[in-house]
Amino acid sequence: MNSRKQVILYVISDLVSAAWAWTILFIFRKRFLETEKYGYEIEVEFDSNYFLGLLVVPVFWVSLYLLGGMYTRILRRHRLKEIGQVLTASVVGTIIIFFVLLLDDVASEKYHTLI
Repeated sequence: MNSRKQVILYVISDLVSAAWAWTILFIFRKRFLETEKYGYEIEVEFDSNYFLGLLVVPVFWVSLYLLGGMYTRILRRHRLKEIGQVLTASVVGTIIIFFVLLLDDVASEKYHTLI
């Protein structure tokens, strides 16, 4: 398999995994956090916020990986260097998503005590 096809597979797998992660987070927030806050079970509805996140979040992660150089020379990567790049991108990306998308959200009192 040539390098170009391998990069395409990497990008597709990153897009799919980020979309799955966003979906799981969305369901968790609706099912547990909002249910606890409001005191009754919230039905999970995939609204416009979900679909906006489903578009933005995977593109954000792939862009961050692209800026980090994770799709260049993928057949000649060193494992330790790649672990460092993934950890750095994960920390930076998580902080950005937290402050941009999640900071203004409401969490239940139970989870405030954990923070």
